Amino acid sequence: MLLRKWLPRTLGAIVYVSLAAFVFRAGELAEGAATLSLGVVYWVFVVMRRRFMPSAGAPEQMREKLPPATAVILGLALAASLLLCVGFLVSPVALPRFLGAAPARAQSLH
Repeated sequence: MLLRKWLPRTLGAIVYVSLAAFVFRAGELAEGAATLSLGVVYWVFVVMRRRFMPSAGAPEQMREKLPPATAVILGLALAASLLLCVGFLVSPVALPRFLGAAPARAQSLH
């Protein structure tokens, strides 16, 4: 239970800490402090969110309320993420070149 509760919170906070460390090492003190501050805000929100939103309910209750269409969309998004991850691991150069940059794709649609 302890691992299930704190591991996602800790992993989310590690993202901010590592980004802040990178920015600090680059010599950008203000941006590093801002990133670290956002990490603290994230941590406080994640730990205290039940107090901020008491009507949200427990996660177990919310899972039962999930509409079937939402579950399908979440499943498809997870599958797409996993496929992209495997694709980038298998083909770290060709697949990103094939997909291209997002701004280039958006411009080609106009």
